[in-house]
Amino acid sequence: MRQLQFVVTSDAHYGITRAAFRGRRNVDAHEVNAALVAAINQLPPLIGPIDFIVETGDVTNRAEDNEDETIQPAPASWAQFVADYVDGLTVRDRTGGRSPLYVVPGNRSEEHTSELQ
Repeated sequence: MRQLQFVVTSDAHYGITRAAFRGRRNVDAHEVNAALVAAINQLPPLIGPIDFIVETGDVTNRAEDNEDETIQPAPASWAQFVADYVDGLTVRDRTGGRSPLYVVPGNRSEEHTSELQ
């Protein structure tokens, strides 16, 4: 029987800062996600080929426009995601090809979730 190996990530939230990461405070999500991708790239020597990677949403923190520009625009967040995930992932599948990356679009904010309850 063939074993299936995949990686699932979620809630990248580009455009915000993390309260704490690796002993530092107020770290940009771009830096946090780049570190996650670097860790994923280190997996194959430990576990073998990775069949695919899935990012299950919340790539950007928020997508709406705002006049005071306190929220990073979605295109800027998407560019960071492309740099980290699309261009940065180097893992290979069983054929030796680049492991596919599947991205689930959407945002599950608390505001929308509470409206559904």
